[in-house]
Amino acid sequence: MQKKIIDRFLLALLIFGIFLIPPAIFNLSFVRFLLTNIPYLAVFGAFSLIFSFTLRKNKKLGALLISIGLSVVSFIMIVINTIENQDKEKVKWNSRDNSFMIDFVVGRKGHIYLKASVNDTTGLFLFDTGAGISIVNEKFVLNKKMKVRPLTITDSNGIQQTKDLYKVNNFVLGGIEIKQLQVYPKDSITWTNPKGIFYKQDSIIGVIGNNVISKFIWDFDLTNKHVTISKSKNYCSSISDPYLPLV
Repeated sequence: MQKKIIDRFLLALLIFGIFLIPPAIFNLSFVRFLLTNIPYLAVFGAFSLIFSFTLRKNKKLGALLISIGLSVVSFIMIVINTIENQDKEKVKWNSRDNSFMIDFVVGRKGHIYLKASVNDTTGLFLFDTGAGISIVNEKFVLNKKMKVRPLTITDSNGIQQTKDLYKVNNFVLGGIEIKQLQVYPKDSITWTNPKGIFYKQDSIIGVIGNNVISKFIWDFDLTNKHVTISKSKNYCSSISDPYLPLV
């Protein structure tokens, strides 16, 4: 009797492992999610026990159920994987070299601005390593279908604000193109209110934050007012210590 219980348990464990194959192939994050969530793990385990019992009683029916189950799980994983890939940020390097150079301008307060475009609108972006996420004027991200999730940020004055993150169709900076980039929509009053930091500066349309900065190497030449952007960290070895780039 004890041997039968052990055999059934081992068979159920084997079936459980078989059903993890499609998620492991298509979506490893689902495997981690399943193994760390007890309710889902229990349901998955219960089905494995049922299939194990059926397989021992009727091999043809058990094998058919397992095949159907694998097909269903595979189909679900393919659908999930397709949806995630559609919504996933895509970084495209359009330069033929590992690095390219663009000019920047310096504002009256010493801030650095780079020319880039968002959703095919070109303007200046403040380069800000203190911004966790890139920011754009809200008028460029009004498509409700591109809404992602709420995010609370705190500005330099300690004021918190919660707004929905949006994805932009494309963000282009020199040889860099990022599709589905998540951005924070800044109130247009920032440009129209006398107290706004970009008041009457319509040429500035956003802020480049660390969700863009952290992807590349940035080597600023403050004398000649240009920055070299590289996709390879090997670029760092060619720069002397006093001029270390942003990584």
